[in-house]
Amino acid sequence: MVLTTLIHLLPELSYQHWGIILGCVVYAASLGVVGVLFVAGGSLKRLREQEALLKAEGAVGLRRVLEPRPMLYDELLKASRCLPAVPTIGLRGSLEGKFVRLAVLDAKTRKNIVRQLYEASNGLPGLLGSAYDPLTVWRYLPFGPFETEQPMEEFMVLKQPTYGRRFALVRAKGMKACEYLKRWCLFDLYAICCCIFLHPPLKMDADIGKAVGGISLFNNSPSNLKIQIGDMWLHPSYQVGSDHEALLIEAIYLLLGNLFCQRYRRVEWLVDVDDPSRSFATSKLGFQ
Repeated sequence: MVLTTLIHLLPELSYQHWGIILGCVVYAASLGVVGVLFVAGGSLKRLREQEALLKAEGAVGLRRVLEPRPMLYDELLKASRCLPAVPTIGLRGSLEGKFVRLAVLDAKTRKNIVRQLYEASNGLPGLLGSAYDPLTVWRYLPFGPFETEQPMEEFMVLKQPTYGRRFALVRAKGMKACEYLKRWCLFDLYAICCCIFLHPPLKMDADIGKAVGGISLFNNSPSNLKIQIGDMWLHPSYQVGSDHEALLIEAIYLLLGNLFCQRYRRVEWLVDVDDPSRSFATSKLGFQ
């Protein structure tokens, strides 16, 4: 009877009546959705548990349940208490990959490594090529170039960053002549001749075990599980766009893997926005 009456009234309803009806339908649907989420999300169950706890233990038990929980997991909280103020990498202060080894710059290693770093950044010929402008290395960094080894040693070793540490990037593997031929020359006779006369194997492998750049960790914040990477520099032969850019990529991957294994949750890489090579590397490695 009521349904029949409503059907007869439908043609006589105005736009205002339809608006009121639709508003009521939307309101009822919203209440239904909220009720479903309230039950499915576990809120109703938790309220019942708190009610039972209040009846069993009183206000003391309810207060214990309602205390705010920490935002981090227990293992991360433990890591934040155990991490040192000065960051470390590896078991003996070094990380080694296929192409590069990261060695800490300290009083034990500074004599030989600082000399190699100076030779890799002073612009003079010797390491994998001819002379170059030192600003190619230092243009986008807040330090350098260094006139002699002494000021470089004082800055790199003695003036460590606050809550940080500097590392040298040491070449870990050279490209053998057969690998070079396989990768670049194939079966082109002209290219093979160029490889033999212009790029002899001794020259390509002369940099094995030598420091060719540097990188730093600083602004270490164990309580926030956060640290920053920066002050990265390389000999032009190893910068992005060169045949040896894998060294730079692997160095960052080694650091990231080690830092995340120590339970760091945020790693930042500070790069000058005007430096095209570093900006390209950050995007290539997934930094935002």
